[in-house]
Amino acid sequence: MTEASINRLISMVLTMRHIVLAQAKTPQAINPISLLRLETLRFVDESSRPTMRDIAGYFGITPPSATSLVSGLVAAGRLKRVPDKKDRRMIHLAITASGRKACNSGMKKIMDRMKIIFNRLPEKDRLLLINILSKLLKTYNHKQ
Repeated sequence: MTEASINRLISMVLTMRHIVLAQAKTPQAINPISLLRLETLRFVDESSRPTMRDIAGYFGITPPSATSLVSGLVAAGRLKRVPDKKDRRMIHLAITASGRKACNSGMKKIMDRMKIIFNRLPEKDRLLLINILSKLLKTYNHKQ
């Protein structure tokens, strides 16, 4: 692949990310929970006993920033801190019932908005996009 093709691909991926986020931020989309908080809830819900370090690594932020993000979700009753039984210094995160409800609701709203966007593509193109993205993720995950 040429450098020009790679640059074009990067530009399209970043533009698509911007479009997805912009669509998710519409007034009827996610409220009152922010996209970052929603993604944090989703990450905790799908992970096995994540730590603050896991949150920081996932988002590419500093541990103090992760602590600030999580503290807001703990204060709102969406997450809870769970001490490790073997290492008292280690704190794991768990999603609460309220957090799971907020996560499911927020993800449904995003899904509804994204259906509108992706339904503009023919079914064949949607399946091809899923196939290509799956291959990219599989290739990326094997190289880590």
